Order: sequence, then C-alpha cells, then structure tokens
Amino acid sequence: MFVGRLDLNLGSTSSVFQDTHFGKDKWCSLGLNGSYQGSIENAAGANHGSNAAAGLDGMIDVPAGAGRLFARGEVNVIKVEKPGGGNPVDTSVWMVGTGYLFLNQRLQPFVLFDQVIPDVGQARNITYLGANLYRKGHSLKLQADVRLESGNHESVDGGRLQAQVDF
Repeated sequence: MFVGRLDLNLGSTSSVFQDTHFGKDKWCSLGLNGSYQGSIENAAGANHGSNAAAGLDGMIDVPAGAGRLFARGEVNVIKVEKPGGGNPVDTSVWMVGTGYLFLNQRLQPFVLFDQVIPDVGQARNITYLGANLYRKGHSLKLQADVRLESGNHESVDGGRLQAQVDF
C-alpha cells in the first residue's frame, strides 16, 4: 500500500494544513494525490483485489472586503477491483465549494457541491449548506450543516452538528 500527496503553495506558507485562514495573508494551493492498495483478500482467500485513487485539488483563501473569501475544487478518479474477479468499478468524483468568513472572522457560511459518477449506475449529487463558527482562531470550531442528496432511492438527507477543538 502506498499513499502520497504533493502540495504547491503559491501564497503564504504558514499553517498550510488549516482549513480556514485568518488575517490578511493570501492563500492559494494546488495539490496532487494518489493511493494504491493491492492484494486485497475476500472471505474465500482470493487476493487479486485492489483499490486505486488519484486526485487533483485547488484552494484559494484571500481577504475580500470586510472578510475572507474561500473557494476550492477537487476532482478524483477511483478504481476498485474485487478480489475473485468481476468487472472493476471506476468512479469519478468532483467537488466545488465556497464560503465567506466575516463578523470579525468568526462566522463562515458555506455551500459545497459534490457529484459522484460511477461507471455503472446513476450519478449522485450531494449539496451541503452550513456555517462554521470560530472562537480564538482554530482553538474551537463549531460546524452545522444540512446534506441534500439526489440521484439515489434512499432517504439520506440530514443535518449534523460537530465541534473541533485544537489545543
């Protein structure tokens, strides 16, 4: 198994792994990632399965008016080969999202859109609408959002509330 990521940061280079930035710095990054896991076994002991994925993403986070504008996009391809044979499953996934951080850089409403496109079956469209509330920078982040999904026959719409604490 191997996993790798290459990041190119074209703006500020401090705190590159934060999901939101504060202050006046400008952030812009491009990323390339990939993973491969081979010799996956099934219950009968066949070990010819594998999972492979590759992706490209980009992000910009810049001051805009009284706040900060955040936008990102991502495209991925995923290939799954089942142990024991059968047709591989190839899936493409793309995502775009944007948010605006304001009120003294504490509140960030956002919208994200994902599309999952399998080579067999129907594409799924997933939209998230929500907001992040930050206290003391990244020390405390509260996130609330709703998930709306189309393209399947299941009731998977819902909401979530989560907290992230850094210390």
